[in-house]
Amino acid sequence: MDKNVPMSESWIAALVMTAILTLGGFISFIADVSLWSLLAFAGYTTLLVSMIMRKRGVAAFVGVGILTLVAIISFFLGFPAHLYHNIEGKLNFLALIPALINVLTYVLLLFVVDSSFTKFLPIDRKLFKKLWFSPAVCVVVSIVVAFIVYLLSNIIGLGGYWFGYISYFGGVIVIIGQIFSILYFLAVGFWVAYPAGTGKLDAIKAKHAEKEPKAEKRHNDYEGNGYIGMVKHCLLLAFTFGIWYYIWIYKVTKFLNQVEGEKYRDPVKTILLCLFIPLYVVFWTYKSAERVDELAGLCRVRSNITVISTVFAMVYILSAVIIQDKINEIAESI
Repeated sequence: MDKNVPMSESWIAALVMTAILTLGGFISFIADVSLWSLLAFAGYTTLLVSMIMRKRGVAAFVGVGILTLVAIISFFLGFPAHLYHNIEGKLNFLALIPALINVLTYVLLLFVVDSSFTKFLPIDRKLFKKLWFSPAVCVVVSIVVAFIVYLLSNIIGLGGYWFGYISYFGGVIVIIGQIFSILYFLAVGFWVAYPAGTGKLDAIKAKHAEKEPKAEKRHNDYEGNGYIGMVKHCLLLAFTFGIWYYIWIYKVTKFLNQVEGEKYRDPVKTILLCLFIPLYVVFWTYKSAERVDELAGLCRVRSNITVISTVFAMVYILSAVIIQDKINEIAESI
């Protein structure tokens, strides 16, 4: 159901950036009349209209849904355009990874919008509303992975990759575009989660603190229960080049050994296996999320994160955020 929301910093930021992308979509459509450019323009236009009318409902969902479709179409158009091939015409499978992460960016944004606006999809709405920043994280991960793939492709001779378009269009323009994408997904995600802006958010926090004056004190006791502040966790995941992720694996493995009836896992051996055994981290994510669900049930906390954590295991920041968020919820319930 559509809901009017007041003007706010998040609304203004999302509106301005969507307007810029809508204008860009219109120019692209005029320059190259195609179904792809038409859908992209239609998606941004629909989302822009939703923002101008300040309606949080079907229009926003449809707009993001169209953009998600465009991302999927773009992924498949990359094959005939040879964006994932070397100069000899052979497919570089590594090049598919960042391209798929780009598709995941829009899928996650669609989930975030649905969790707050429409509730059409069978998803954990509470979880995805907390993950409003996840599309922006995907953009960052996609850029990092693309650069690594580009380097590997040249080092081991796999050949060309679309990240090489930096050399054709100019590095500065590409970097500005990527920064804009990160800021855009942050702005839209924040608008979806907090339509009234930061002022309203601060007021809610203050009101909550008045009702539960002892809550802040309790957080000092969480550390022994696996609790890690989410802001600290996300920053360390994003800016330590994977180092914190393996430290976190050690901590979580050690913490989840307390689950009765489960086989003991040595934290040090677990880190080594995750480092040197391909895809072992996916198995670790699955088993750890499974134990979190089991522990949550014992603490009477609703949890069903096994599937979604495993699906996002290769995008390690997202799976780490999902699992740690649930561990924090369990810690707070004790």
